[in-house]
Amino acid sequence: STLDKGDIVVTDGQTSYCFFILKSKGKLDYNPESYNAKAKINMDIILKEIISPEPNDFSVADVEPPENVTNLVKEYVASCITAAFTQSKDNGVDIFDLYGGFYGKEGKRWLSIANGYLEKCTLDTEINIKYY
Repeated sequence: STLDKGDIVVTDGQTSYCFFILKSKGKLDYNPESYNAKAKINMDIILKEIISPEPNDFSVADVEPPENVTNLVKEYVASCITAAFTQSKDNGVDIFDLYGGFYGKEGKRWLSIANGYLEKCTLDTEINIKYY
C-alpha cells in the first residue's frame, strides 16, 4: 500500500486498486482522563484504476470495490496516522496538539494532571470512506 500525492494504492492478492483522494476531513475527540484521543477521518475517494493479471473490459466508474479492499484502504490510512503520531511522540513533538485539546476539554483541571502527558498519550483512529 502506498500514499502518494493524493493517491492510495492497495493490493488484494494479485489485483491492485488505485484511488484518488477527493477530500478528507479530520476531527479529534479527546478523553483527558485516559490520555486518549480519537482521530475521526472522513474521506471521499474515487477508484481510478484496477490493475489485474486477468483481462477485463469494464469501466472503473461501474465498479464498487469489495469490502476487503475498503478495509485495506482504512487500515493503510490508519497506519499512516498512527506512524506519524508515534514518530512525533518519540521525538517529543505533540503533532496533533493533544495538550491543547485536553486543556480545552478539562480547563485548569488538566494542568494538574498534564505532567508527562505526551509519554502517556494514545491515539485511536476511525476511518470512514465514501466512494464517488
